[in-house]
Amino acid sequence: MSKSKIKTFETEMGQKVKVERHEVASEASTKGNGLLRDIGELVNPIPNTLKYVGSMAVHIYQSEMLRQVFFMGQAQTLGDTPEETASAALTNLKGDAMNYYGRARKTKRSGF
Repeated sequence: MSKSKIKTFETEMGQKVKVERHEVASEASTKGNGLLRDIGELVNPIPNTLKYVGSMAVHIYQSEMLRQVFFMGQAQTLGDTPEETASAALTNLKGDAMNYYGRARKTKRSGF
């Protein structure tokens, strides 16, 4: 995506978009939370050394007919993870997404 398209998207997200937030509590969301925790445990690179403490995810849905985009965040699976740790993980995930799209990760002097 070009810089002008990114700027247009950010402007529209800030000025034209109608945001609605809803809590989803259902049998499906409870099952999904369990599956996300299972994935977190499963992908632990050093399970005998590293303690799994939580996960978070975002799911993206698009309706061509309605011309709408829907995001569903899954944060109930963070467990006892401190907010500062979750925030750092989210920043890291943003960098991973930037790499996925061929952009350079923004880093601080510390390298994070």
